[in-house]
Amino acid sequence: MDWLQILVITVVVIGSGLLIAALVQNFTFRRNVKKETALLLQACAHEPVIQLNEERLQQLPPPVLRWLRLTRSLDAGKPIRSVRIRQEGMLRTKPEGAWMPFRAKQYSLLDQPSFIWMARIQRHRGLRFMAETCT
Repeated sequence: MDWLQILVITVVVIGSGLLIAALVQNFTFRRNVKKETALLLQACAHEPVIQLNEERLQQLPPPVLRWLRLTRSLDAGKPIRSVRIRQEGMLRTKPEGAWMPFRAKQYSLLDQPSFIWMARIQRHRGLRFMAETCT
């Protein structure tokens, strides 16, 4: 074997190793977020249902109130214990940083201040990273 073949094999092996490590990390991250989300939602399963009355509804921002009414989420018999929000937009990690597109899911409990926010952020074309915040 000459040095060029050794170099090509080395690059392929290192590249394959990095790809496998990224795939395993992504799988582990998603599995952990699913577990945390299940625990969060399970915690609210036995909590009392939030009772919404007209006075409480009027305290909501108008877009939220409109959405609740349009989706018929306020109909009788539909308990409200948690909320899932999907988000899409641009964010940056520092005030002077570049804007990066992101997609996120957030699970929030209504009766206690807790949430899980999982985002997929694209730093550079073709390069994404995942982020999670829990409270």
